[in-house]
Amino acid sequence: MRNVKRVQKPECLRVHSDEWRDSLLQFTDSGSEPPKDLVDNYNRPEVRQALERMYSVGDGCYCCYCEKEMDDHESEIEHRKPREVFPQYTFDWGNLHLACSTCNRNKGQQWDKRKRNEILDAAKTRSINNKHLTYEFRAMTGVLRIPVSKRGETTVYHADLNRKKLLRGRWKVWIATTEAINRIKSLGRDDPRVRTEMRMIEEMCLGEYGSVIRWLFDTEMSGWLD
Repeated sequence: MRNVKRVQKPECLRVHSDEWRDSLLQFTDSGSEPPKDLVDNYNRPEVRQALERMYSVGDGCYCCYCEKEMDDHESEIEHRKPREVFPQYTFDWGNLHLACSTCNRNKGQQWDKRKRNEILDAAKTRSINNKHLTYEFRAMTGVLRIPVSKRGETTVYHADLNRKKLLRGRWKVWIATTEAINRIKSLGRDDPRVRTEMRMIEEMCLGEYGSVIRWLFDTEMSGWLD
């Protein structure tokens, strides 16, 4: 999980979100089932396109929780505050993200019951990979996402960020990054090829599981470049 910048609110939400919210709450407050076409107003092409811009780097679009690269069939609009628990935020732009279908399904309607250690917000929570989450490599297992705060713990648990496919995917980029770091260290600080290797790592940080690469590089190279 890594920080992103929220893009401008889509026009349809700017114009209609309050109206849709009020209509939806009339149904939920009365105990009636709201019509599907009302509930699904958040799932419009304009909204999806804005979220894709928010979670895209280069040619890739990445899950707000696990950082897996997604195609159009894998990505889903995610309500960080679940719709069934917080219907008032169904059309709230600040509550909408883009997640892979697996993370979205795993999280479902889960929410911290005490409402104090809520799942992390990629567009609001600062320093996610310093204050809330870190990584740990385990031979024969993969790279684990380790919480270092209560909110980090909620996020790992609700999105199941240590499922097998993620452990293997992060392990692959961990190995590739380790090899790049070893090449840099073998060249020495003054070798001009170091700059090329560094640029390669910076590009990798923008891609799939990029926060793994960033964390490992910062950890292993701390002091070496000083």
